[in-house]
Amino acid sequence: MGIERLLAILCEQDNLRDVVMFPLMKSEKKLEEMEICEMDISAYGTLPALEDVENLAKKYLKDTYRHCLDVAKVMKYFAKKLKQNEEIRYIAGLLHDIDRDHIGKDPTKHLGEEFEKIVGEINLPQCLVDDIKSHYTAKTSVAVSSLLRRYLVSVDELTGFIYAVWLMRPTGLEGMDYSSVKKKLKDKKFAAGVDREDVKNCEKFLAITIDEFVPEIIKALQ
Repeated sequence: MGIERLLAILCEQDNLRDVVMFPLMKSEKKLEEMEICEMDISAYGTLPALEDVENLAKKYLKDTYRHCLDVAKVMKYFAKKLKQNEEIRYIAGLLHDIDRDHIGKDPTKHLGEEFEKIVGEINLPQCLVDDIKSHYTAKTSVAVSSLLRRYLVSVDELTGFIYAVWLMRPTGLEGMDYSSVKKKLKDKKFAAGVDREDVKNCEKFLAITIDEFVPEIIKALQ
């Protein structure tokens, strides 16, 4: 009889896993500190010129332009911090809602045919198209599988919410901290259209608490 089975009997345990003396333990490192399988950068091929990307954003975005620019800045901030490709992440952030104003902000059409036509104007690589589509995986079924995608889906709604808080403050971003955002998150009437669960995507996809993540986004926007 193996030692684990003997221990299970003596300790009245039904599962052998509960008495293994040297079990394999999961790492306690945060997800951003782990080595995550990223798509090979060569798979993106030739990226469109940044000037063409920014001109496309200005062409199709009006009401949503500020939000997309903010998300792009935050994505670039985290890319630099994590030593990832800044240009790819900036483009993903800037174009993630490129079709929203064009389709009348109809969520059923978001990232559909119109989106494909718009990004087709600059021959956006399919890898980047899929990265962008992943932030609305409920509709597109594109998995949130890479670090880029995890950050995009975590940054999107939260950045928009922080901007809404920013507009309500006399000093704007100056002096803003998590307590300012937390107070508004509890107020269900404030930015009522923002799903409070989506705002906490950082906890689901990055294993980073929202109270840790918000100060980083504020810093990126500053």
